[in-house]
Amino acid sequence: MRRRSFLKNSAMLTLATTLSSVAGAPGAQKALAASVDGQRAPRTIRDLEEFEKARNDLGNAVIKGVDLSHLDAEFWGNSNVQGAHFLGCGFRETAIEQQLQERGATLFPGFDGLAYDPYRATLYSPGELVAQSESGAAVDALIYDRYIAQGKFTPDLLESLARRIHDYSMDDGLDRLTAEIPETDMVCITGGFFQDRTDPWFRKTAIMARLLSLSGKFIVTGGGPGIMEAANLGAYLSAYDESVLDEALKMLAKAPKWADEAWSERALEVLDAFPEGTRSLGIPTWFYGFEPTNLFATDIAKYFDNDIREGVLMSIAKGGAVFAPGAAGARQEIFMVATQNHFGSTGYFYPMVLFGTEHYEVETHVYQLLRQVANDNYRELVHSTDDAADVVRFIEQHPPRKSENHH
Repeated sequence: MRRRSFLKNSAMLTLATTLSSVAGAPGAQKALAASVDGQRAPRTIRDLEEFEKARNDLGNAVIKGVDLSHLDAEFWGNSNVQGAHFLGCGFRETAIEQQLQERGATLFPGFDGLAYDPYRATLYSPGELVAQSESGAAVDALIYDRYIAQGKFTPDLLESLARRIHDYSMDDGLDRLTAEIPETDMVCITGGFFQDRTDPWFRKTAIMARLLSLSGKFIVTGGGPGIMEAANLGAYLSAYDESVLDEALKMLAKAPKWADEAWSERALEVLDAFPEGTRSLGIPTWFYGFEPTNLFATDIAKYFDNDIREGVLMSIAKGGAVFAPGAAGARQEIFMVATQNHFGSTGYFYPMVLFGTEHYEVETHVYQLLRQVANDNYRELVHSTDDAADVVRFIEQHPPRKSENHH
């Protein structure tokens, strides 16, 4: 995906620039820049299992965030590390770090004092974000508080670098996810963040997401409250009988507004009652960190940079995009997808469903405008409906079509 490739190059170039000024890291900028220019294709090693498979030849590998403190100097003396890059890895002693650099490896140290791990190897889980930190605050809230304190728009160089590497780690996790689940099987559902859990559109969206999940689609959302939570909830509970959805909605109605103190607690009650849900993806951002991350997405790619997050969210799902009622953000996303469909810039033309005829045809006239400006590439891929089952039918009848204009 272009957005993710751009972020990867941006993160590597930023890393290379910083590495070039770090004592004991000679040639780092040149080495990493070569990777960006395509002269190298470094392997990425993210955990001990991957490391064990490659331990005898680590040349030209990127080892990211792996604790290697159990390995002694004798091991490293027998391993090829020429051109290897160790990013945020742990070693037994300083002498080993010096030995690796002398033998042609580049080491970039970890960051001190962060509430997050820039080098993490996986996406987030709901439990990880709501877990209590040492300060007593939830991890998610702690990261947001420090994000604001360090500068939402103007962080210093090291904080900026840490955030970029972290967001690349989210990209890396999504690349691994899409290796498991084809992007053409993914459907993005978006809309407002403001709908309460008792709003009729919350229930309608949950039903629609449940039906899409049962039809074999993998649900992707922006990972926040409102329509986003409803969609992840519907996908999650598709593993259960349809009556369970109404039972869960009654439980959630005890804390209907996302600002309610018990909002997350009620979600955790649902998860405890129904622990074997269907997998789905949420892609939220700390840029809007005042909105809580919903807990019904099993996989969470949470970004610092909202522009990159929006680009990923609106282009990862090639199976279709569904837009429930929303405000300015939802309308922006509609026309982001329309632009991609206009040019085929994601490699596919795919269906767009406006879910809510009163909102999109009467109140805002977005449907009429979209049909008017659409070109032949996707005009017939635009649909408006109030019927959850009709959403599923339209998406099934209009599978993604490859674009010849993608490069």
